[in-house]
Amino acid sequence: MKHLWVILFVFINFCFGQFAKESFSIVKGENTFIIIPNKKIKINDNSVIYKSIDYNNKKIMVWDYNLIKGISENVKIDFNQIKSITFKDDYFYQALEGFVRGLILGGIAGYFLLKDEFDDNMWYEEKWWGVSVLRGGFIGGLVGMVIWLNTNSGHHLKIGDNDWQIK
Repeated sequence: MKHLWVILFVFINFCFGQFAKESFSIVKGENTFIIIPNKKIKINDNSVIYKSIDYNNKKIMVWDYNLIKGISENVKIDFNQIKSITFKDDYFYQALEGFVRGLILGGIAGYFLLKDEFDDNMWYEEKWWGVSVLRGGFIGGLVGMVIWLNTNSGHHLKIGDNDWQIK
């Protein structure tokens, strides 16, 4: 009986072991994007979640919700059927990038808006300049984060011979 379980275990591993839960790269020249497992992407304008890849048979396994059947299922897609891949960066990195850009612009704006307000050399002039830079930077950072999260549409890559390649 033990031999049967070993045979079944080896057979099942061989059957389902083709697809590796690893990230894959999309390359064009020196530019590279890496897609990790369980990331939401669009393949040929169809929203799916990337699960695994099989380099030997040149297939990608994705999780897709089938509206007609009303069920979720794993779907295997050949590399040559993929015409485009669209994906977004993680929300944390989008928010961080928007906050930093808004922080820089808001700090510069805060400095120049309050600069002309003081004509005489007052003892508290430098203190208020620092506060205005910090206040402008913080407000600009929040505004930049909201704008960046709402307007950043992601990366749309066309897959083909002269375009992006799946590696």
